[in-house]
Amino acid sequence: MSGDIAVPDISIAEAVDSTMQPEAVAQWLKQLTRRDPVEAGQAMLDRLRAINGQRLRITIRQEVSEHFFAAVHWLLPVIEERLNAGVLPLQAEDRAMARVTSDLLGQLTASYQTLFSEQSRRLFGFASSGRALLPVVRSMQLFTTRLALCYRTYSSPPKGAWTDLHELYQFAARRGLAHRTLPGEMASPISVYRRALLTAFANPLQFLPGDLDLVELLITELGGLAHLGFAMDRRPHVGLFVVKPQRDLPGYAVSKRHHPVPHHHDLLLNSAPLAEALAAKITHLADGGAVGHLGFPPHVDAERARALLARLLTHWGAVSQRRFNRLRTHARVGVCVGIEAIWTFLNSPDDQPEAPTEWTVTNESPRGFALMHVSGPITPIRVGEVVGLRAREQRMCHICVVRWVLSDNPQHLELGLEEIAPNARPVQLRRTRDAAAMLPHHALLLPEEPTHNRAASLVAPLASLDSTCELSVGELQAKLKVKPTLLVEQTSSVQLLQFSSVA
Repeated sequence: MSGDIAVPDISIAEAVDSTMQPEAVAQWLKQLTRRDPVEAGQAMLDRLRAINGQRLRITIRQEVSEHFFAAVHWLLPVIEERLNAGVLPLQAEDRAMARVTSDLLGQLTASYQTLFSEQSRRLFGFASSGRALLPVVRSMQLFTTRLALCYRTYSSPPKGAWTDLHELYQFAARRGLAHRTLPGEMASPISVYRRALLTAFANPLQFLPGDLDLVELLITELGGLAHLGFAMDRRPHVGLFVVKPQRDLPGYAVSKRHHPVPHHHDLLLNSAPLAEALAAKITHLADGGAVGHLGFPPHVDAERARALLARLLTHWGAVSQRRFNRLRTHARVGVCVGIEAIWTFLNSPDDQPEAPTEWTVTNESPRGFALMHVSGPITPIRVGEVVGLRAREQRMCHICVVRWVLSDNPQHLELGLEEIAPNARPVQLRRTRDAAAMLPHHALLLPEEPTHNRAASLVAPLASLDSTCELSVGELQAKLKVKPTLLVEQTSSVQLLQFSSVA
């Protein structure tokens, strides 16, 4: 941590308000637990801003900061629970809550940075004595928590967050503090830094709602398998990531050859041993092993666990190179969000007026599209949702799954889409033994694509389906009895199934 990191302006006044004494702050924070979390967060932010503007003795600032650190970690689970739906764009209340929480984390980080700055000026042998460990670890933890908040809201990280995080770790490494832990705690500078890097390299903009919590559980259990060192020698590319500390970015996979060549002073994260451990967990599930043995909560089903582990294995293991060049375009398109919207559009008359919402295609490849919202109302959307991408004046649409989202404000929304079919037919699906058989599910029938080795399949709601299913196709409502044969993918919104007919 260098001495030029920005810290709050501190007033010259020597007299300290009694409300800023550690005992008073602790009592005040305790009373906040009885209030609404959002109100409590705003009150903590206001008080911390006032405290950061005062000149305090080092011992007082440290005690006060630690009281706030404990209170913030009481508040965070409540805030995170409200944000876990993953639906974008965020409602005004949720966005305000996220902004207050981010600002609160930023102010608390500034408090520890001020503590570090004041200690480094006043104490002889500061770094070697280990007094730097507390402000370094706490600052790194708060930066990592703030990044995680951005992942939950699918927004860009605060400017300079990665630069400061790199600098903090480098300071700890130079002073021999990287592997040291605070008394009674498990976190060290290297464990916090490695957690932040692994989470970033897992591509969190692609996380389904709730995935971040599961990824953090895995990193807590297995993160120590990833090795962090200097990029001084040539090694195989599998599972290697280069970290350039001078850049405000986490880093990049070595296999991405279009990135700059590593230099000897860069850091190298080797996650291949971690990927091997994930592969063993996938094998455990394939052999019928219980999800509970993976350390996941009881509500996580085997299919979701397998899908998440497979995605992480791709990101942390053999990171694939881009197979297709992307083509930047500026075509204007419409988007139907969800099975019902696509089904209604495909069934609508040809002369039905166009929807007022407009998107522009910012990138296109044979596998999918990147879109940016241009105008009109935005239908709530999240990762894993099925969407129909349609050109103007056409009654067909590309069927895609949302793979990543980015939204920095209510008017900004970008989507990354993977195309799963060039078109679809609207169908109705129901279980003939179902008591509510008169209320069939709307579904999408995707055609067979021999060139891509894709069998005919169904995009259906998250409902239990078996061999009693009846498929109604076309205007004549021709009926076909089918049974699901393979669950290709299941997200938090839909399931993609292959099927066969039942005699």
